[in-house]
Amino acid sequence: MHHSTFSKMNQPLRSLTCWVAILLLTFQVLLAQTQGTISITANVQNQPLTQILEGIQADYPVSFYYRDEWMPRTPLSLEVADTPLNEALKELLGSTDLSFVFYGEGAVIIGRRTQLDRMQAFSLESYRKEQATENEDLRRNNQTKFILGDSTLRPRPLEVTLSGSLYDTETEEPLVAGRIVFPDLETGAYTDDAGKFDITIPSGTHKVLLTASGHEEKRVEIKIFSDADWQVGLVYTAYFLEEVLVEAQDGGQDVNSTQLGKEQLSIRQLRQNPPLLGEVDVVNSILSLPGVSSAGEGASGFNVRGGNVDQNLIMQDGAMFFNSSHLLGIFSIFNTDLVDRVDLYKGHIPARFGGRTSSVLDVKLMDGSFQEWKGRASIGIFSSRLAMNGPLTKGRNSLVFGVRTAYPNLITQYIQRVPTLARSSAWYGDGTVKFTQKVGERGKLSFSGTASRDLFSFSETFGFRWTSYAAGVEYQQVIGTNLSLSSSVNAGRYQSQFTNSEGVRGSRQETGLDNMRYATDLQWTPGRHNLHFGLDGVYYNVPDNEVFPEGEDAVIVPYSAQKDQGLEMGFYLSDEFDLNPFLRLYAGLRYSRFQNFGPHTVYQYPDGEPRRIETVEDSVVYGAGESITSYQGLEPRVSLRVALSESASIKLSYNRVFQYIHLLSNTASATPIDLWQVANQYFPAQRSDNYSIGFFKNFKGRTWQTSLEFFYRDMAGLVVARDFARLLGNGHIETEVLNADGLAYGGEFRIKRSYGDWTTEASVTYSRSLRQTVDNAPGEFVNAGQWFPSDFDSPINATASITWKPNSTQTISAQFNYRTGRPITVPTGVLSLEPSWFVPVFSERNIARLPDYHRLDLSYTFDDGLLRRDGVKTDITFSIYNVYARENAFSVFYERKETSFQANQLSVLGTFIPFLNYNIKF
Repeated sequence: MHHSTFSKMNQPLRSLTCWVAILLLTFQVLLAQTQGTISITANVQNQPLTQILEGIQADYPVSFYYRDEWMPRTPLSLEVADTPLNEALKELLGSTDLSFVFYGEGAVIIGRRTQLDRMQAFSLESYRKEQATENEDLRRNNQTKFILGDSTLRPRPLEVTLSGSLYDTETEEPLVAGRIVFPDLETGAYTDDAGKFDITIPSGTHKVLLTASGHEEKRVEIKIFSDADWQVGLVYTAYFLEEVLVEAQDGGQDVNSTQLGKEQLSIRQLRQNPPLLGEVDVVNSILSLPGVSSAGEGASGFNVRGGNVDQNLIMQDGAMFFNSSHLLGIFSIFNTDLVDRVDLYKGHIPARFGGRTSSVLDVKLMDGSFQEWKGRASIGIFSSRLAMNGPLTKGRNSLVFGVRTAYPNLITQYIQRVPTLARSSAWYGDGTVKFTQKVGERGKLSFSGTASRDLFSFSETFGFRWTSYAAGVEYQQVIGTNLSLSSSVNAGRYQSQFTNSEGVRGSRQETGLDNMRYATDLQWTPGRHNLHFGLDGVYYNVPDNEVFPEGEDAVIVPYSAQKDQGLEMGFYLSDEFDLNPFLRLYAGLRYSRFQNFGPHTVYQYPDGEPRRIETVEDSVVYGAGESITSYQGLEPRVSLRVALSESASIKLSYNRVFQYIHLLSNTASATPIDLWQVANQYFPAQRSDNYSIGFFKNFKGRTWQTSLEFFYRDMAGLVVARDFARLLGNGHIETEVLNADGLAYGGEFRIKRSYGDWTTEASVTYSRSLRQTVDNAPGEFVNAGQWFPSDFDSPINATASITWKPNSTQTISAQFNYRTGRPITVPTGVLSLEPSWFVPVFSERNIARLPDYHRLDLSYTFDDGLLRRDGVKTDITFSIYNVYARENAFSVFYERKETSFQANQLSVLGTFIPFLNYNIKF
């Protein structure tokens, strides 16, 4: 493809340059005019526009350039005979919002009409910049008229049913929780999880307001004569293009919604984040958000607003995951190539979610294309992946699947400056599949499944293996006017294994958790109300914790610790509505109940005395299905938005949440082998009362966005491990824990600026997470019963990122992370019991801290952008993790040196690591 570009010249060359430019421009215009003289003959019916263009391109000397996401979702037809190409294209594109210009020899650029009509460029590079600029006039004057129904119907009905869906014009993905508002009628509807809506209105002419999260508001006029189906596309808003939205279900987080502390990321937004280790990852993306942190490199899971990793409800299409990490937190279990959107609730948790006191991470997989097959692939020096989606029966169903693998050993084995890293090994692989079948015009049935496996060994001394399996089915149906149903059943299994290769003490310890979850949600949107009511339940089964000898010299005797099971059930009702133009209220109530049952043996201990194995008085054996312990409670959820202006609001929220499962760990940060324990008479139900208030303000048409939130969390029913607790393979695990309360509080500030080719964002979080042992036997406490920092307490977390897109083909990103070092317990002295036997004397728990954590990551992406080569687009991503090779401490361990103990710092990734990925889209 030939094109001309103009750059700045020195003054002596300007005159000559002007003459050359005039000659080139004249030639270019004359050449472009000749393109219309090409005559074509075509007869195609009901085919996608891309196929029609490819057919013309194959038969005639012409090349088309366009973006796939601009292509309309409805099939088109073209019937011409010996017709000039420009006339044929006008006929073909007449019913769409696309237009065309001829450029160079045999080249046609197809783009949005509003941009091409005003384009004053004769080079492809100029066009790229032009198409990236928003048409502000169009955004202010986007009135459109639609005629719906059968105008010949007699007599005309007084009331009609308008059904249809909202979708993203670029990705064709359905827009969930979009709004269709009829201001004159004072009524409207929300779209369901399939993007569909259904509403009864009077026949005639009406003004309609269409909105959806992160998309341009659209005001149209419809004239409807009878029942009709209406498919409406909304354009993604330019100033949302590279940001992480903070929004609620009705769209427009920052100012208009009642949702407080919700973060929503679409697949587009995930791909705009700086890639870490060569690719963008869901969990690493949310770790850059205020209020979200991790214990460090090598730690599984994430912490939200002072909560433990087990206090996060993590779901993918309704399936629960109990370890979200690959490679000990470097990657997550979610395949970004298959993700449609990610919702993180870290403040106000809607009533339809329960069972976790800290947050909800709700990941939704995309539906595959119902029209044509598409794919993505990436080959890198660290990891590779492949994803494809398309129809099995065109227009009726779709299949999407993806596989990933990572092989960091190819790099780490050569990093000799960090011997422990060179002697370590790691690998993971996972696969995800989803099949979607349309059921009638308003229903959808989906099947999805995920399987993953991880292997990790550190310096040839110890290692982990863990696997996750999940599968489920979901049915969605628009039942009638303003009413939709979503129902799902999912099952999953998590298994983990820890191997210790220390000679005679060599062992292999296995644990895990099985679960089955069902959920049914009805959404009813009468008028301006948005009601949800439904029920859900989760069955937990913790398999026996088993220990086996590992290695020829191991002398450990195999043994097993029996675990128990339980059933959690919940019922809820919620509504979101306007009290007046300034006040919007969300009110919900959830009732939850948990039943712990056998088979299980419960040991009895003397009242008022510490629980010890040697003090067991009796035991009670419960048979299969026999009730042991139960818990229940009401969980109110309230949130209020006060609109101060169109660009500012204050929000307040209160939630009470119960949790009926614990994660037990005797390490400073979560690992794959940590034990899951359901609530019983020794492990109470967790309860958290969450309070939050936030102020949101946008400036200069949202080119500046700011938010300030404060939170307070009061927790009860927690457990903490005793000092030197033995948890794995312990049939009396209740003797190794103490009851505790928890407290978390803090503030989050975020500021974002999107201007031209630059996007910058920064956030600072101050957060404290404290624990206090309570309601234990006399003398049973930690730190004399005073408040002490939790293992993941990190007062200050800060993140700053900057992205520069100098042109449509290149993206340069940098991200800096800082957080206060987490607490640790250290020896303060040595006790001599024998001439050669020295025992360390430890401080109070978590009285010291690791060094502060910080690192800088850089990435560069080259994308061929608009150009297509035989239907394939490519880009290359080069990134550097930990640019200045900071040796961030994961933990500190101590070795005896004669009469003292020497501190040694353990760093998992204590050097800079470069990555290169070649990405293909086809």
